[in-house]
Amino acid sequence: MRYGRFALLKNPENRIEKQEEVFQIILAANTQVGKAWLLREAFKAIFESKTYQDALNYFKLWLHRVMASKIREMVTIAKRFERHFKGVLNALYLEQSNARAENLNGRILKL
Repeated sequence: MRYGRFALLKNPENRIEKQEEVFQIILAANTQVGKAWLLREAFKAIFESKTYQDALNYFKLWLHRVMASKIREMVTIAKRFERHFKGVLNALYLEQSNARAENLNGRILKL
């Protein structure tokens, strides 16, 4: 399936016709790949949350779904997200990051 990888990685509006056909076949087969893609897409909804608490609640729901899926790769990623999620939410909602500290650290390392 030459188009399979790109059919999954591209956003729906950017897929060519053949990629869309392959994508529909993958989803219809109800494989772990298709389920993982659906979980990935569900994660994106977190960024449409209006409040910090809504995003946190949605993340907890998403995390539960991933753990229930028992898809090893998704579980690994979800656990990593869980460890860093509050920091990511803070950066999104407070519009702050550690970019200045990272920049300074980079300059120090070059010395």
